[in-house]
Amino acid sequence: MRLHEINSFERVPASGTIRKFVEFRETDGSLRIFSPPHRGFTFGEPRLQLSLLQDASHLLRVYWPTQQCSGVVEVDSIFVMVMAVSTIMRYYILVYHRFDFRDTMDACRVIWNDCTPNEHQIVRWFERKTWMLFKLLAGSGMFINVFCSIGSIVVRLPPDEPNGTERRLLPYRWFIEDREYHWLGYELIFGLQVLITHHLTVIAATVDTAGPLLMMISCGFFKALQERFFAAAARNEMILCKDKLEFKQTIVSCSKFHQSVLVLCKKIEVMTRMIFMVQLICLGYNISLIGLKLTGTDPERFQYIPNLVLCLCQLFITQWASDYLLEQSEEVATAAYFATLMSLDARIGGLLLTMVIRAQKPVQMTAGGVIKLSIERFGSLITNAISFFMVLRNFTTQV
Repeated sequence: MRLHEINSFERVPASGTIRKFVEFRETDGSLRIFSPPHRGFTFGEPRLQLSLLQDASHLLRVYWPTQQCSGVVEVDSIFVMVMAVSTIMRYYILVYHRFDFRDTMDACRVIWNDCTPNEHQIVRWFERKTWMLFKLLAGSGMFINVFCSIGSIVVRLPPDEPNGTERRLLPYRWFIEDREYHWLGYELIFGLQVLITHHLTVIAATVDTAGPLLMMISCGFFKALQERFFAAAARNEMILCKDKLEFKQTIVSCSKFHQSVLVLCKKIEVMTRMIFMVQLICLGYNISLIGLKLTGTDPERFQYIPNLVLCLCQLFITQWASDYLLEQSEEVATAAYFATLMSLDARIGGLLLTMVIRAQKPVQMTAGGVIKLSIERFGSLITNAISFFMVLRNFTTQV
């Protein structure tokens, strides 16, 4: 049995906020939402999470003017700050839509109850992909944080002046001289950075997988609908000879199921469009920043290639689940087409034809309602970026 925590905060007179949990039971195949007395684990109150994020944003605001006053702003610093601001903004957007998220999960529960045990296995198979993605993102983020923390403890910077003390290095581009009157400052800032980066890692992994989780569940529902059509087409001859009414009821239930999933996908698209838009803008900024650095003549420019790979991986994640949903929703038309070949009733054939026509317009997730998300879009973005920076590099070389 695996628990999936859903941050759906509901206003009630007594406690102000409550949490609900969604649980997929392996035994009876049910999808249930539990109230606070039955929960087993929580991350704490949302106000505490928001306060920690405010501490992170305050730390960024303090650091940015300091670097500007010194006259140097490093690319690594800008890269980290843009990623942190992107995570904070997307988290705030998700918190703003928390009631929509709760309603969407309730709609998932209703559709889940309409599925058979075999169809539950199909939905779990798609949902498990998102769970693996969450573990990958959170695990890699924690590994980077631990690596940076250990490295900052081991590495020392040379003193600024002769016979001076060595300077200790903080994990994320902040420097403090280890002098006698600063004996407590380094430990405090180090602990604050570890706490904030750990919290941002969990928040980033949660925000990055919130939308894909709902999309993959919808993919499971579309796949279950396809299996219904294929099963109806496989046993159509026996059904049509014995009981045409049973076949008609099956097609009508499939039509209602399809409509419910389409309504669910529309809710998901409205809720996640601004999250994807913010992520694409910040990723585009970081990719452009690193691309300009790579096209220059700095001998240390190739050290930014890992940052570029990280941005490309995040850009791929934004397109991956949307492309899956696009493919599965379009496959419904093929499955319904096979069922139409076996129908001898004009009314049933008309209903199936309507579903085929509707499924030919697949579900399309967008960023801000403008940019369509798919693997094809990912490839075009990468191709255009490479072409632009190659032209820029040739122009710089000629000049």
